[in-house]
Amino acid sequence: MDRIIRDAFELVRTINPELLYSLALQHKANQQQRNS
Repeated sequence: MDRIIRDAFELVRTINPELLYSLALQHKANQQQRNS
């Protein structure tokens, strides 16, 4: 299972880095909201 996720992650990073970037920003924003 772990390997599938890693493979999918690599695939997205290759094909659609913008999506990965926006997801990371969203995750960061969610963490900041929880902390405050």
